[in-house]
Amino acid sequence: METSIFLAGNVWSGGGNNIGEVAFVIGDQNTNKLTHVIIKIGLFDFRLLVADIQQIIHVYPKEQVVQLNLDEDEIKALPPLFERIYAGSPNSEAPEENDISYAEAVERFNRLAQSGLVDEQGRPYEEKWNIPADSYIIRQGADREATGNQFIRIKKVNFDWDSLQILSLTLERSRFLPQEFEVAMEQVHPTNEDWLRRLLENSSFPEQI
Repeated sequence: METSIFLAGNVWSGGGNNIGEVAFVIGDQNTNKLTHVIIKIGLFDFRLLVADIQQIIHVYPKEQVVQLNLDEDEIKALPPLFERIYAGSPNSEAPEENDISYAEAVERFNRLAQSGLVDEQGRPYEEKWNIPADSYIIRQGADREATGNQFIRIKKVNFDWDSLQILSLTLERSRFLPQEFEVAMEQVHPTNEDWLRRLLENSSFPEQI
């Protein structure tokens, strides 16, 4: 059965309470199957949380809603999309929390310091992403440079509920009156950031929008 997840659509808890919105949809590069949904909770100080696709119990395309089999506290306890892993200070007398040696802590600190990722206190860290390494992220917005200066966004991800196979993307062009068009996943190249520009430059494609 084909259904759709709307980017920026609402996310409900198992009890039917609105807890956030769909920020991203995660797909597997090897199988092209939907694996996770990233939930945005909060407005200004928001959090991005990872929900496994198996935690979705209902998708309501007409209402643009995804419902999880979790209560509100369980949703808020989901892992973040990425988290900071600190190296520890080489000036510390104690070894790292994970019991690595002091020499290893110093080496790791220096390596991360060279990476340029530092927090507000100047402490170096690395980012741990809580999605599989072979994933791709489908997000709503598209930079105008990537779309040949056209105002286009990805509106929804269409997939087969039984197999979780991502079938197509529905794009929306906003110029006066919004126009929608569907792109089969065979035309999408998630590992290539320039796929949307190339798609729009296809001589026959602009006539469809």
